[in-house]
Amino acid sequence: MLASHLKKIRADRVLSTAAKSAAVENLAGEWNLDEENTLTKEFLFPTYEGANNFLLRFNDYCSKINRKPQWRNVYNTVTVSLQDNEFDDVTTKELEVARYLDEVYDVTLNFDELVENPEFHASEVLIDKPKRVLLLDY
Repeated sequence: MLASHLKKIRADRVLSTAAKSAAVENLAGEWNLDEENTLTKEFLFPTYEGANNFLLRFNDYCSKINRKPQWRNVYNTVTVSLQDNEFDDVTTKELEVARYLDEVYDVTLNFDELVENPEFHASEVLIDKPKRVLLLDY
């Protein structure tokens, strides 16, 4: 009984077609929603190290929120596909992961500019969105 109740609560996170389309349009960057209800984006980095750092942060975050996305890394390019495995659909959790990835990507690409800022401190928390933090430890 409890399992079915919890599944219903999780099912409430699945978005309608119209809500998914609107949510994807509101995401930063070029996220694509395909006919199989998978949210996908390609991230391009200047170097392999940048792509690898992005993947490490992504993996840590996904472990903490219990998400199992699909990703592919070829040198400086990371392709991420998000879909809830239980419902084979995009839920509010996948949208949260997409927003987080966009934030991490932006910080990763602009890190040199941030470091040149005289007010920057390496241990400073750069992102603190709903109970998530990204600490840069360069």
